[in-house]
Amino acid sequence: YKQYLDADFPRLMIRFEDLLFHAEETITEVCECGGGTMNSVFRYVEDSAKGQKGPHAGSAGFLASLITYGNRTLRMNETLTTHADVEYFRTHVDQDLMNIFSYSSL
Repeated sequence: YKQYLDADFPRLMIRFEDLLFHAEETITEVCECGGGTMNSVFRYVEDSAKGQKGPHAGSAGFLASLITYGNRTLRMNETLTTHADVEYFRTHVDQDLMNIFSYSSL
């Protein structure tokens, strides 16, 4: 991901958490950045936006994502499920990127 951050072409990087917890504000800023405007009516999609077929079967919907990503313990338990996962994360994740995007370290 560092290559995207350091790229010499225009790009827009958006954290999933910002879309989840501050969707309307984030989408408004994205629209303005691209020269557009936000629709007057904002609507959350409660089911998985990816659908329930193929590789996205079982994807979390809005409420399940809020519960998981809004709770650090649940988020970590569902993402880093083994000691090996945690060690891999600590060894391979770029801490500069973690700081830039305001993610906490383990």
